Amino acid sequence: MRIYNSLTKKIEDFKALDGKTVRMYSCGPTVYDNIHIGNLFSFIAADSLRRALEADGLDVKHAMNLTDIDDKTIKAALEKYPDDQPLKALQRLTDEYIEIFKRDMAEIGNDIDKLEFIRATDCIEEMKQFITKLHSGGFAYTADDGVYFSIEKYRKSGKKYGQLLELTEQNTSGGRISNDEYDKDSAHDFALWKKQKDGEPAWEFEIEGHDLTGRPGWHIECSVMSAGELDLPFDIHTGGVDLIFPHHENEIAQSTAMTESPVYAQVFAHNEHLLVDSHKMCKSLMIFYSLSDIK
Repeated sequence: MRIYNSLTKKIEDFKALDGKTVRMYSCGPTVYDNIHIGNLFSFIAADSLRRALEADGLDVKHAMNLTDIDDKTIKAALEKYPDDQPLKALQRLTDEYIEIFKRDMAEIGNDIDKLEFIRATDCIEEMKQFITKLHSGGFAYTADDGVYFSIEKYRKSGKKYGQLLELTEQNTSGGRISNDEYDKDSAHDFALWKKQKDGEPAWEFEIEGHDLTGRPGWHIECSVMSAGELDLPFDIHTGGVDLIFPHHENEIAQSTAMTESPVYAQVFAHNEHLLVDSHKMCKSLMIFYSLSDIK
């Protein structure tokens, strides 16, 4: 089998790292609402790749995260269940949309029995341990509003930030990293952990006596869930092209900061956007269709 690898920008012959079992991780949905068919297209691409690998005689261990704690899930949960405790509201909302997501996946023909789903909230302790390790190693620092990853320290360690794309002012504009713009030292630094705001669900966390009660950042979730399920490095990481920066680039950085090898995943397989009237399908611009819209 030959696969286009976003890391090398080449079509390459694929060979499993252990020769037989392919360990594959797919960035899954943020479960705060119904996903649109552009999201489903990404999951169809991942399912098709798994089927092709199996048809080529390989076993595939396929893991997918379920992002059930972030800005969007918190906001939606508090709006829908304002009378519940924040964590209970979050659980009620995300439980509902996880079931809807799995139903949509099954309806389009994706084999969900072949997937190992991992909820971010089931891995909070592992995230705290990993962040503490990064802090002890000098790759993370505390600020008034949380813990941040230092791109400067990562680069000084000899590793490259920008493995998936050549970083320019245009493709790393403020709009692409605004979700992480808190009290960080540098524009490219990103949040590993965010301190609790009023009304938000939170988990106790402390580093060197600093009370950091709060919740994880988005990028750290995938690093911890992928490593916990597949070990590092693993074979294939899938996702849409919109995740290349900052999400996948930040995953690589934090996942390899404490390792000798700069390799997080051997292959990054990215699918393109699904377009509507020549525009990327997205909820922020209200240009999207859900599965129920096209039945």
